Amino acid sequence: ALYVQKAFTITVLDVKEAPVSIKLTSTSAQLSFATNSPTINENSVRNTVVGTIVAADPDHNAKMTFSLDDSAGGRFKIDASGGVCKPASSSDPNTVTLCSVRVLVAGVLNHEQDALHTIIVRATDNHGLFKVQRFSVKVVDINDAPHDITSVGGAPRVKENINNQVITSFLTSDEDASHKHTYTITLDPAKKFKIVGSRLMTTSTANLNFEAKSSYTVVIRSTDNGSPAQYFEKTFTVTVVDVNEVPTSISLSGGKIKENSAIDSIIGALSTID
Repeated sequence: ALYVQKAFTITVLDVKEAPVSIKLTSTSAQLSFATNSPTINENSVRNTVVGTIVAADPDHNAKMTFSLDDSAGGRFKIDASGGVCKPASSSDPNTVTLCSVRVLVAGVLNHEQDALHTIIVRATDNHGLFKVQRFSVKVVDINDAPHDITSVGGAPRVKENINNQVITSFLTSDEDASHKHTYTITLDPAKKFKIVGSRLMTTSTANLNFEAKSSYTVVIRSTDNGSPAQYFEKTFTVTVVDVNEVPTSISLSGGKIKENSAIDSIIGALSTID
């Protein structure tokens, strides 16, 4: 049998390929977390780093831009300073170029309102090819400070002249509904009041006198039992209520009269101290 053979060179043409993977790591993040399981503290300020996105592309010298198809209602954003691309050190042929960018806080994060948010990251290469990836961001609960103190029954009022008298009791508004609160007085220049539990009372030596002073200003602090403890302060005006007081003395001026004086003759004048 006769035959002929010839060598041929087959050229493999490069085809531009889309990014193949997107990961979210804790590099530069506020909290450490397992890859693709991002966490962030509630109440974190804007521009706090949530984590770093790392996208892989099988093409040499690939460039990428990043965006969020879903930003959880504007709560998150891509770092406006842009991403960085570099050759990958991996031997994986699908990971030739790695590009990274940071995800930042952009809005209000409140664990009590929503403990988990979804974001969708889009990585687009310089040929318009892209990949999208969904991530769930866990919002970590931290101790919220109380945000209001209420005087039960309205503005504090107390009758004059009664010591050790309960004036009012306080309630605290706190997003952490399970927390308990301790009350203290941080301003009471006249030293007329005290706290017993959640109640505001006059002291044993208050001796409030409407005629001398009809109102007092106190500042009440409510401190929660969270860790670390947080507090809120509020100013209250305590109104002293006037009561009808017993006259304290009667005096008679004159007090003398001649014998045989006519009926209705004036003996003297009576005066009362009240």
